[in-house]
Amino acid sequence: MNLMGVGFGWLDNIWIGLEKLNIITSASKHTLVVEIWDSVITHDVSEYKNFRIGNKALVWKLNYDSHTVIKGEIGQMFKKNGK
Repeated sequence: MNLMGVGFGWLDNIWIGLEKLNIITSASKHTLVVEIWDSVITHDVSEYKNFRIGNKALVWKLNYDSHTVIKGEIGQMFKKNGK
């Protein structure tokens, strides 16, 4: 069983699974906000507009229409649509 696809966890800490994320993000537009903290309290924030998770046949590829670095520089490492 592929737990990343179907999901796992407990009430206070869950991963709903890539299959469900694919269904949810394919149905309507969503914004993904990623916050990254390191051991010296550096805080980076990036925003991905209209993000979608591809299906299993597409190896759960993350796609999005636009990317904005709100704070920090780590978001610059991620290129549009994984290219």
